[in-house]
Amino acid sequence: MIAHAGLWLLGLSATAALFLTLLPITEKHYPQQQISRWQNTLAVTHFLSLACALAMLIQAMATLNFSLEYVVDHTSVRVPMLYRVTGTWGGHEGSLLLWTTIVAGWMLLFLWKSQDHDKSRLSLSFIAAISLGFHCLLWLSSPFVAIEGSIPADGNGLNPMLQDIGLALHPPILYIGYGGIIAICSQIMAALWLRQPIDKWLHSVHQMTMSTWGWLTLGIALGCWWAYMELGWGGWWFWDPTENGSLMPWLTLTALLHANLLSRKGIRAGHAITTLAITSLGLMLVGMFIVRSGVMASVHSFTRSPALGTTILAFTLLSTGIGFLIQVLRPPVERVSQKRLSRTDIGLIASIIIFVMACATVLLGTLYPIVLDVLNLGKISVGAAYFNTFFVPMTLAAALLLALCDKTLNLKALTALLTLSLALGCAASLGVLGEASFLSISSLSIASLVTVNEVRKFTLFGFRSATLAHIGLAVAIAGSTLSDLGLESMDLRMAPYQRAQLGDLQFRFTGTTPVIGPNYLSDLGFFDVSDSSRAITEIRPEKRLYPYFGQVMTEVGNQPGLSRDIYIALGEPFDDGSWAVRLKIIPFISLLWIGALLMVIGGWANLLIRPLLSRRKPTNSNPVGKGFSTTALSKNTAVTLNTTNISHWEK
Repeated sequence: MIAHAGLWLLGLSATAALFLTLLPITEKHYPQQQISRWQNTLAVTHFLSLACALAMLIQAMATLNFSLEYVVDHTSVRVPMLYRVTGTWGGHEGSLLLWTTIVAGWMLLFLWKSQDHDKSRLSLSFIAAISLGFHCLLWLSSPFVAIEGSIPADGNGLNPMLQDIGLALHPPILYIGYGGIIAICSQIMAALWLRQPIDKWLHSVHQMTMSTWGWLTLGIALGCWWAYMELGWGGWWFWDPTENGSLMPWLTLTALLHANLLSRKGIRAGHAITTLAITSLGLMLVGMFIVRSGVMASVHSFTRSPALGTTILAFTLLSTGIGFLIQVLRPPVERVSQKRLSRTDIGLIASIIIFVMACATVLLGTLYPIVLDVLNLGKISVGAAYFNTFFVPMTLAAALLLALCDKTLNLKALTALLTLSLALGCAASLGVLGEASFLSISSLSIASLVTVNEVRKFTLFGFRSATLAHIGLAVAIAGSTLSDLGLESMDLRMAPYQRAQLGDLQFRFTGTTPVIGPNYLSDLGFFDVSDSSRAITEIRPEKRLYPYFGQVMTEVGNQPGLSRDIYIALGEPFDDGSWAVRLKIIPFISLLWIGALLMVIGGWANLLIRPLLSRRKPTNSNPVGKGFSTTALSKNTAVTLNTTNISHWEK
C-alpha cells in the first residue's frame, strides 16, 4: 500500500514539474492571471507531493515498515529512533528524495519572493526541468520498491558510521546549499532568455548567492566536524573524492560572489557571472556522479550502479550544455563600462582567477584517477601531497590579496600593516609551534594581516557582511595551520594503570568496562589526564562492536578547548588486557570551527541586517537625499565613500 502511494506521489510531482517546465509555452494562448494561477497551483502541488512522499518514507522508517526494500536495507528493530529517522537519507534513494524535495522548496521560496512575473515563470520552468532530471534518477532507484515475497521480521540495519548526529545535520544542510545553486542558475538563465539588463537582476542573484554560500559553507564545515569526531584519526579533511565534490562548487560559488561585486561596481562581468553559475551547477552534478555512480571507493559512496552513473553523466552534460548554449545565444545585457580599474577591482579579478584555478586543481586531482581507470591505463590515487602543494598557496594568495588590493590603504599604511602582521605571525609561530618555518610564518602572518585590516575597516566604515566572512577565513587559516603543524601525536600500547607522557600532559589509563548499547557492545575506556600541577579531566573513548552489522567502530574521546583539544582513540585490544591507543594534542583547532561559523554568519548577515535596517524610521540627517558622501580619516588613510548605488555593508 505504502509503495503504491509513494510511487503515485512521485508521479504526481513529476507531472507537476513537467507542466511547470512547459508552462511558458502557453503564454500567448491564455491570460496572464490564468497562467499565474496554474503556476502557483503546480508549484505547490510539486512541493507538497514530494514532501508527503518524504514524510511517508520517514514514517515507514520510524515504524519499521519492512514492506519496503529501502526500509529493510537501512534500518532494523535494534536501531534507535533518532537514527531510524535520519537513516531516511542514509542511502542513495532516500537522500535523493530529500534533495529533490529541497529543490522544490527553493522553487516555492523563489515564487514567494519574486516580483517579476515573467522572469519568475521562466525561472520556475528551469528549476522544474532540473527537478525532472532528479525524478528520472528517482525512477531508476525509487525508495518505494515493495519487498518481493514474504515481509521479513527485521531489517539489515543502518551503517554504524551513519549512526551519528552528523547525519541529521550535514546532508540536509548541504542539500539546501545545492538547491540554492540550482535556483541561482535558473534565475540567471531566465534573465538571459528575456534579455533583461544585468542591473535588473543582479541584486536578487547576489542575495541568493550569499544565502546559498552560507548554507554550503555550513554543510561543509559540519562534514569536517563529523569526520573529526567519528573517523578516529584526528583529521578533518582527507581530500576524499566526495569531499572534493562539495568543495568545487563552493569555490566557484565564492568566485561568483566576487564577480557579482565587480558588476555592482560598474565593471562588465556578466559573462563571468553566467559562466560561474553554470559551472557551479555542473560541478554540483559532478559531485553527484562521484557519490552515486560508484566510480570511486569512498566512505561517502552510496551505490555502484553503471546505469545510474551513465544517467547522471548525461544529466550533467545536458544541463550545463543547455546553460552555455543560452549564454551564447542570448549573452548578458550590460552597459559599456567606462570605469578605470581600481586596485580593489584588480584584486577582485585576481581572486576570481585564483578560485577558478584552485577549483581546476581539485577537479584534475579528483577525476584523473577515474579517467585512467575507465581507459584501463592503470589505477592510481592522488593524495594530500598533491592537493596541499597547489591548494594551500592559492588559498594564502587569495587571502593576501584582501589587504594588498585594498584601495583604502596607502603605501605607508600598508607597510605598517605588513610589518605588524609579520611580527604577529612570527610571535604566534614561535609561541605556539616553537618553530619558525616558512609555511607557519607565512600562513599566520597572512591570517593576522587579514584580521587586522578587516578590524581597521570595521572601525572606519562600520559593519559589512564581507568583514565577518574575511575574518572567518583568516581565523580558519590560523586554526588549520596551528592544528596541523602543532599536532602532537603518539601511538602506543597501554596496559591498565600505565602512564604515558605527551607534551606537558600525562595520561593514565585506568582500564575499560563493558557496555551494552541499543544495538552494539562496547568497551568504554577511562583515561585520567593531568599536567604537572593538577588533574585536568577524564576522557572516555569507546570501541564499539555492532554484531548484527559485523562492524567495529571507534568513538573517540575528546576534551575540546579554545587553546587545544585532547583527543584519545582506542585501537585493538591485546590478549594481556592492554590496548592500542592513539593520543593527540591538537592546538587551536577550535579556531577552525570558529572561522567557519564566522564565514557562515558573514554569508547570512546581509539577509538578516537588511530587514532590520529597512524598519528604521528615515531621518533628515542626509541633506543630499538618496545618496550621501562620508569622509573617514585616520592617521594612515583617507577614504571617501559614496553610497548612492550600494550600501557599504552589502559589499
